[in-house]
Amino acid sequence: PDVLTAVDEIFSIEENYAGLSRDREKTLHDTVRQREAGNVDIWPLIVKQEAVQPEDWALPVDHLADSDPQVALAMRIANKVAHWITNRVLLDGKGRPVKAGDIIVLVRNRDRFATALTRELKRRAIPVAGSDRLSLTNHIAVQDLLALGQVILLPQDDLSLAAILKSPLYGFSEELLFKLATERGSKSLFESLGKLARDNEIANAAFEHLQLLRKRADQMPVYEFYSLLLGKDGVRSKFLARLGEEAEDVLDAFLAQTLDHEQVGLPGLESFIDWLHSSAPVIKREFDPDIDEVRIMTVHAAKGLEAPIVFLVDKTQAAYHGRHDPVLLEVAQPETDIQEFLWLPDRKNAAPVSVDYLERNKKDAEAEYLRLLYVAMTRAEDRLIVCGTQSGKNPDKNCWHSVVLRALEGQAEELEDPSGDFSFHRWKTSAENGLPEVADTDTVAPVLHPVLPAWADEKLPAHTVLPRPLTPSGAQALIDAKVGDRQPRSPLLAGDDNPSSALLRGTAIHRLLQTLPDIGGGNFPALRRKAAQRYLAAKIADWPEQELANIIDQVFGVIEHEEFFDLFDPGISRAEVAISGTIELAGGPRLVTGQIDRLIVGDNAVTIIDYKTNRLPPQQPDDVPLAYITQLALYHRLVGRIYPSKPVKSALLWTETPDLMFIPDRLLDEGFKKIAQA
Repeated sequence: PDVLTAVDEIFSIEENYAGLSRDREKTLHDTVRQREAGNVDIWPLIVKQEAVQPEDWALPVDHLADSDPQVALAMRIANKVAHWITNRVLLDGKGRPVKAGDIIVLVRNRDRFATALTRELKRRAIPVAGSDRLSLTNHIAVQDLLALGQVILLPQDDLSLAAILKSPLYGFSEELLFKLATERGSKSLFESLGKLARDNEIANAAFEHLQLLRKRADQMPVYEFYSLLLGKDGVRSKFLARLGEEAEDVLDAFLAQTLDHEQVGLPGLESFIDWLHSSAPVIKREFDPDIDEVRIMTVHAAKGLEAPIVFLVDKTQAAYHGRHDPVLLEVAQPETDIQEFLWLPDRKNAAPVSVDYLERNKKDAEAEYLRLLYVAMTRAEDRLIVCGTQSGKNPDKNCWHSVVLRALEGQAEELEDPSGDFSFHRWKTSAENGLPEVADTDTVAPVLHPVLPAWADEKLPAHTVLPRPLTPSGAQALIDAKVGDRQPRSPLLAGDDNPSSALLRGTAIHRLLQTLPDIGGGNFPALRRKAAQRYLAAKIADWPEQELANIIDQVFGVIEHEEFFDLFDPGISRAEVAISGTIELAGGPRLVTGQIDRLIVGDNAVTIIDYKTNRLPPQQPDDVPLAYITQLALYHRLVGRIYPSKPVKSALLWTETPDLMFIPDRLLDEGFKKIAQA
């Protein structure tokens, strides 16, 4: 109600209300919220300060932000909003604390102030919806992404390459880019980058990444190309680190454009870049009032909306400027269909008819300017804050800030802001303030956002990259390498004059022992033998028939042995079980991967079976080669972790005898110790 009373006070002045209605009469308001308080705050303008230039010209230009009044105003508004939300300041009109969704910031046009305010709000962890309109190709992040695409399409584009090398994409220093450009001779900048990459790590990383992107661009759609670049390659994080979190909305909108182009445009990166440059899309975002975010929008876009708290930001410039005048004026000729135009020179050389038109144009612009002020003020339900910046010596006498201050200053109370940084005028007719600065801490929590624990600021430990996986069958090589034997001979070849035939024979026996037990049926022995014969005929058909028959007899001597029947029962055992895990060695953790020939998981124990096809098998466990012991030791250790509640037994099945030899735990422990110390 107080806001509407202030509106009536301002627009009771004839020069202000003249353009509000056709009948040029006062517009008075009434409200059902007669007893609820509110107010209008008029903050002092922030004047542009003289920038202190550093003596070192090579320093960043960040110091210019300190003298920018728009940045200073953005910080002041963000601090005020943070104070309300953090201290749970009560909003009388709603009977609850202020939240981000209660606030709208209105501007006359979209400029760098909206970007600065978005950045400051995000720095204070305040949800913000950003600007309601976004000119995509004007943002530096999008320009960098498009320049990257141009380099991918044409590596000889030196200007675009120099731009992306200095961008957050690759982060070249001035010195490195200068070296790259001045020492290239007649070569292109890309060729010079390839040469510099041999001696410089930064240049090498950039060159290799560009080469990778060139391959990707030929193989994937535009959305996948840029999505992979921003995500997996970490470019999004680089942009946010350099440009701030407000760049996230821009990057999301850019990716959305890549998807839109895939639906309607020609395929390929070149088509997308050309389309985006030519269309220069302006993204219009519809704000959901139910989402708890500060909204930043123009007064035009705010028509029909309301919010408990409204900031009205004024740049205090004149409503009308001569540069807004058209060059040609269309002249209506009712008698003919001919379209005629009148050239409008400047006022110094203008004819009377031109002067009349320009004056009407000026009055129309000023009337529209005041109508926008009326629209902006009536968006506020409980509190309106009028603020702004001043870039010249004096603000325009008819700017929004001046109009409001001139109408309300005499009845407004001058107060000191709780921050102590400035004083302001508050206009209200109700006795109550309507928005207590500090809530009752006995009933409301004083802090909105919890303090992060100390570990949140600690760096994550570096990801451990394990060496090449160790296979149990090759564990002996790790031990022999330590003692100097670089070419250990496999025990499988002992007693065999032809190593290749021994390996082929062992592979065939392993394969048959793996598959034959799963072949069942009423006459399964006959089916199994036929299957074994077909396999050997295809695998080693050039071997003598007697040798093939010996292999079949040896395999069936194992699987049909009465003592081994349970070992090959498909119900409780499995063949070729893959296993993987990590063990601790002297040099650190080591990944182990292997394949267990047969694993039997019983009710009372787990049994590991490893087939061995040696022609001269040992007679007792102590005579088993160390290579076999270490292999079983690794299997034993990994399986024991999987079944901690059951004892694990490990055995070697010698197919030549056949004989099932269980290896004592003491030998397995000794074998594992040798591996761990290697």
